[in-house]
Amino acid sequence: MPQYGMPMYGAGAYAWPYGMQQAAFAQYAAAAGMAQAQPALATGAPAACAVAGTGEPSTAWITNRLIDREKARIDRNYDEADKIRADLRKHGVEVEDRERTWTHRDGRRGHRPNHNDPPEQE
Repeated sequence: MPQYGMPMYGAGAYAWPYGMQQAAFAQYAAAAGMAQAQPALATGAPAACAVAGTGEPSTAWITNRLIDREKARIDRNYDEADKIRADLRKHGVEVEDRERTWTHRDGRRGHRPNHNDPPEQE
């Protein structure tokens, strides 16, 4: 039971006392800061496009590379499209053209974007 005047925060049946919530936020912020400080590991992807702390490419980076690949395919520049596909595969992304999807080795998946989709912020 909280002391008189101490605010309670939380959702559902369990409410956190204010001090516990602040401690949880501080712990999360410390972990998030450490994860963001780590550069992309040996993936070859720029550090700005890495998923925090894993060295894996971000979903935005994958989407932008897929848009570039679609643009190359539309222009019938199949050599460039194959290079982009090889780069994606090197970073753990498999592209399924018939299903119009992509899958990453960490379990992420998504729809393959069109050539005229706007690029995502990395």
